[in-house]
Amino acid sequence: MGCTSLKSLNILSIEKFGLKYKVTYSDNSIYMGELQNHKREGFGYYRFNKIEEYHGNWRNDLRSGKGECTKSNKDHYKGNWENNQMSGFGILTSKILGCKYKGQWQQNRPHGSGVYKIEGPVKIEGTWKFGYLEGPGKVIWTNGWSISGTFTKNRLNNNVQIEGPDTNGAYIERYDIEIPIIGRGFFPINYRFRVYEGQFEGIFIINGTDIFKGLVEFNPEYLINAIDDPQEIENIEKLSESLTFKGIYYWPNGNYMEGIMKCQVFLLSDEEDKDVIRGYNGDWVSGRRKLEWDAFLVLDGEGVMCENEENCYEGKWEMGEKHGFGIMTWVKSAKKYTGHWENGIYNGFGVLYSEQDEVFEGVFENGIFITGKATYNDGSSFIGRLKDNILLIGELKYPNSDYYIGQLNDKHRSGKGTMYWNNGDTYQGDWVNDLQHGKGTFTYKNGDYYIGSWVKGKRHGIGFDHIEPTIPYLWEKNLKIEPYIPELAFKVYDKAGLGLIREENMFRLSYSGDLYVFTDVENEDEHVGILWKNNGEVYEGKFENYLPAGKGTYKTNNGTWIIGEFLWENLKNLESITTECTSEASNLIGTGEIHLPNGCIIKGQWENSQIIKQAECFFPDGSIYIGEMKNSLPDGKGKMSNPIGQIYEGEFKEGKKHGYGYYIDSNESYKGMWYYDKKQGTGISKNLDDTLYTGMWKKDKKHGPCTIVLANKEKFLCEFVNDEVLEPGTLITTEGTMESKLWKDGKVIDYEESLSSLFADESIVDSIVS
Repeated sequence: MGCTSLKSLNILSIEKFGLKYKVTYSDNSIYMGELQNHKREGFGYYRFNKIEEYHGNWRNDLRSGKGECTKSNKDHYKGNWENNQMSGFGILTSKILGCKYKGQWQQNRPHGSGVYKIEGPVKIEGTWKFGYLEGPGKVIWTNGWSISGTFTKNRLNNNVQIEGPDTNGAYIERYDIEIPIIGRGFFPINYRFRVYEGQFEGIFIINGTDIFKGLVEFNPEYLINAIDDPQEIENIEKLSESLTFKGIYYWPNGNYMEGIMKCQVFLLSDEEDKDVIRGYNGDWVSGRRKLEWDAFLVLDGEGVMCENEENCYEGKWEMGEKHGFGIMTWVKSAKKYTGHWENGIYNGFGVLYSEQDEVFEGVFENGIFITGKATYNDGSSFIGRLKDNILLIGELKYPNSDYYIGQLNDKHRSGKGTMYWNNGDTYQGDWVNDLQHGKGTFTYKNGDYYIGSWVKGKRHGIGFDHIEPTIPYLWEKNLKIEPYIPELAFKVYDKAGLGLIREENMFRLSYSGDLYVFTDVENEDEHVGILWKNNGEVYEGKFENYLPAGKGTYKTNNGTWIIGEFLWENLKNLESITTECTSEASNLIGTGEIHLPNGCIIKGQWENSQIIKQAECFFPDGSIYIGEMKNSLPDGKGKMSNPIGQIYEGEFKEGKKHGYGYYIDSNESYKGMWYYDKKQGTGISKNLDDTLYTGMWKKDKKHGPCTIVLANKEKFLCEFVNDEVLEPGTLITTEGTMESKLWKDGKVIDYEESLSSLFADESIVDSIVS
């Protein structure tokens, strides 16, 4: 340790520059500085070679006093010198070992009090004796952990005092070696070892810097083999597969994880430095080890990880990745996510509270919110579907209580949709960039209306109004111009942007203003085309004899899309479908789908103008219903489930749980009778503590005679009134004895306990006495 020692060198030349000299020696080294009698004296700079150099004070041709030296290995010393040696106070920074020593020196070696700081997180305070740590010393981590004890030639003796979070006591290091992967083990003084049982419990220093506190389980045979030959990769791999850590793992920077952990081992490639792993200081001051592998711990199962006091995750893990249900909290930004994860990102149902005080509740896919409810910081909210964070279809509510249901392009109304203003006005039809554009119906609060064409938010084209409801008129920029005649239609459609379509394809125009456009095909009886109805609704699909027939899509003004097999007799009378989750259409045949403006999708078999049996309904919040439907709603037998784990299977009526059914969520299960979404009639419920209730319900509350089976198999017979037991009941013990007891807060209590809780408040007692 130290800089190159100087030998007597022959001087080749001396050049004077003012009061300074330049001296060249026989080994091509150069000195520039003060000189006296051909000897270096005072302050000067000496370069040994292109890298190694010294600048500082000299006395009698030797380094003495303050000076700095940089070695060829890039180690750097700054401090005091005496007779060409580091002596007194100084700081040595070692690039190879990744450490720094700050303290007293003697004869080029640490000697006296000093602090040895390992690169990054760990430092050692103590006393050195000719380069070795000897006597009392303390290893200190930046995260607050410390180990105090006595050192002998850099080795910490077995008996130590350890301080850390929830830890302050005497420990003993049972083994004189570092156990592969597990690290240096410190155990309570009276700890009984169970190596043959395959477990340790204590505090372990891993890689010299990280700290694990808890239980380590392992295969004893694999552990012994790994200790005997840690260079044999097969031994390390077998040991790592058998290891399970249960406890808290602390990183030096303050991060920590808590839970069940497994071990991952990686073989070091040829390009990596296997001989020197910097940052490793398992022997506290060595900084070197030779290995062919590297290992680290990862959470697997339930666990908590907190990082830099900035974010904290608690939940399920799978080999180091957040996987399953978990809660992530960002402390500084107040951002929070509660829900399901997959491979470290949001995936499935969850609730995200953003830094901008916005809330997203619904289904996420690859970290992106795709369906559900979004509440924005300007007071607006949205329920529906998104793609790449762009609003697609659903219900958008504005801060002033206006709301829109239909297709969107982000927050802009575009496509088919219905707008409801808070003054009672409505518009149903086509939109482009928040303006009525295409066909649509505007209805005023007083009942007045306009049905027809719109261009950039103005009545423009063919339209009807409430004044002359049977006569179509030509409108221009909100002005009613003249009665409509077919000769004016081309002009109208050209202005509406349909001229190019009309010119490039076959077309047909009805007297009512409906426009048919077909692509040219060889079979003149069958066509594929588009029908723009005068009321603003659109059919795209197959035609026969220039009339809609076959597979197609019908788009209503409110944003509903009906996909299925159509017949003209049915289509010409097809009415707009409401914005509820509905399945009604006019005499469609085969299977089909309905895509509603709120994002709901219904799939199934058409029967008597409805999707009735074995329908599938997908809701915007991620809920799914499979079963029978009637009049737009679940009706009959079916199953409803949502992403947060609530499941109901049984009978429905008018969209509500009604009749006999089974319900389960995270808190309870219930099997019994329902009346319009409320438990009513006989039923059986079971809660989290395995308490079983069998009895009567009324309006979602226990009401009537009830038998309660406790977790310990004892039975309690009582009668509920609106979820409360007002009279004593009978407790039947497992031995068959009967006792009169009371029921309160979900448990059986004695009279004395009931009275003590009743009169715990002295004011009540005083009022009764008085």
